[in-house]
Amino acid sequence: MIDNSSGMGQEQDVLRRKFPALLDALKQLPGGLPDLHVAIISSDVGAGNQAIPGAASCNAAGGDRGIFQAKPDCGLNEGAPFVRSYDNGTQNNFTRSLEEVFSCLAKLGVEGCGWEHQLESMRLALSPTLTPSNAGFLRPAAHLAVVMLTDEDDCSAPADSDLFVDSSFDARLAGSFRCNVEGHICNGMPIPQSEFSAPLQSCVPSEDGRLINVKEYSDFLKRLKPDPARVTVSIITGVPATPQGARYSVKKFQTADSDVIDVDAICSSEVGAAAPALRLKAFAESLGSNGTIDSICTGDLTLALTRIGNLVADRMKTALSCQP
Repeated sequence: MIDNSSGMGQEQDVLRRKFPALLDALKQLPGGLPDLHVAIISSDVGAGNQAIPGAASCNAAGGDRGIFQAKPDCGLNEGAPFVRSYDNGTQNNFTRSLEEVFSCLAKLGVEGCGWEHQLESMRLALSPTLTPSNAGFLRPAAHLAVVMLTDEDDCSAPADSDLFVDSSFDARLAGSFRCNVEGHICNGMPIPQSEFSAPLQSCVPSEDGRLINVKEYSDFLKRLKPDPARVTVSIITGVPATPQGARYSVKKFQTADSDVIDVDAICSSEVGAAAPALRLKAFAESLGSNGTIDSICTGDLTLALTRIGNLVADRMKTALSCQP
């Protein structure tokens, strides 16, 4: 799942260059590269079932809705919705190298809706009854690895939610800040629509707001793969390099036209900044040792992608050792 909202261009480029680090870890498995299905989805599920007037990036009801992004001219065989690679990379449904195909497919651009539905996009993608075009991706005995790259927290809301058109929010709020108001709490209290600061460790996802509860998504994965060793979740997003002392801050930012209230970045690097991802962190942690979260602000994602590859490889080794 690749965030395709504004500001994610450089992070996408880093992922495209460093993806081989993940593959290299998998190639160390006994027998070499395992049989793979690889699919890419965006974070764009629109603003529910409605189009937002004047918001070009959110003017398509449902957005990309978890459909696999199989662009033409990336080397996939005609009509293939996702990558298939079998027999240690010798039987493929693509004509270029796996690294080249991924790099091409992963260039999603930055025109996606800024109300990112990372978790809902994942659920739609992995539900063939909801997204029939993705059928054939899941295999009952396969390991499922969910990897996410995003600089914003999840804002998954029900399709019929009025959250994105609700005019009761303070007019000075940045558009995506309503996701913080509905999705986060600090010190047991909702996030105020004004300047505010609290220790990051005191902040958690809200269970009573208008966003879909994070637990629904972890439960969804556990139903897909009841054996915990068959699923991993790895998220590269907004987390501080040193959590101790980090603060969740809401600030007033000056723009050319007016002051805007928005959450402050929790980390930054030469390729961009990221907001605190409380919901995504909780989602990864709900998988216990099968979930990891890394900072998108490291700039070079090699270590994070290597760690993801090693995690998947370790779980696959465990599964192989348990087979009769």
